[in-house]
Amino acid sequence: MISGIRKINNGILLSLLSTFCFSVGNVLTKYISNDVPFTEIAFFRSFIGLVLVSGYMFNNGYTFNATHRKVLFLRGLLGGAALLCSFYAISKIKLGEVSILFQLSPVFVVVFANIILKEKLPKFFYILLISSLIGCVLVIKPSFSNLGNFASFISVLGAVLIGLAYVCIRALSKEHKTHMIVLYFSFTASVVALPWIRNFIMPSLNQWLVLIGIGLAATFAQFFMTKAYSVEKAGIVSMVSYVGLFLNVSWGMLIWKEYLDLYSLIGGVLILASCLMLSLKVYNQKKHMVPVSLGD
Repeated sequence: MISGIRKINNGILLSLLSTFCFSVGNVLTKYISNDVPFTEIAFFRSFIGLVLVSGYMFNNGYTFNATHRKVLFLRGLLGGAALLCSFYAISKIKLGEVSILFQLSPVFVVVFANIILKEKLPKFFYILLISSLIGCVLVIKPSFSNLGNFASFISVLGAVLIGLAYVCIRALSKEHKTHMIVLYFSFTASVVALPWIRNFIMPSLNQWLVLIGIGLAATFAQFFMTKAYSVEKAGIVSMVSYVGLFLNVSWGMLIWKEYLDLYSLIGGVLILASCLMLSLKVYNQKKHMVPVSLGD
């Protein structure tokens, strides 16, 4: 019993550490986004991760050969595009609003898993979908006179892309180690970001340190999350990760005085509640899922 409690505590702690590292990466991204283009930030974030993961694999004698490379590259393409969307939105609108809108990704994961992997939709899914969309509208507050809406819609696009990327991971994880998936993601995301760098700005020493910090935060976040899923149930880890929303909102208020209005708060509560309920329902029916195979 004591070992079981310790296992749960370790899983929750690792998930909290991962969520904290992701939020630190977001803070550093917003901090530097006024001086360094978001495309450069996305490139260096991915490239630094590529160097770190490659070094880890080399030191541990892991092979760099992989099967199903098309799906691996597709996951990297989708994740790289989502990363660009995230960093663009962070540079334009409130950090809390970006975090709220990206919480829509679990909804899109379920939708695409149903369409592509033929996984069963959870009970009351459409009610939760409508609730999430209402929350989305409250956060964005569509208006032709509000240019910030574009960045908000880019956030939603990023959530859609993450949903597709996670479906790829769902299929790949059955036959590939986590470090291989992360390796291909880091490489492909670097390639995706590179063409969008129009006017390269050489970072100063301090900016290089921030960029390295972003890469390190993202890499450690991936490491802690992987460990969390290895010692704790996926449903619990998923629930704990929602703490990131409150961290990002708090960072925005403390550092940039970005206070959310009433509509954004109500919208955030609707999205968060819907996604929490969705995660619970998916977790409860997970034992009935049919294993996914990519074939030969």
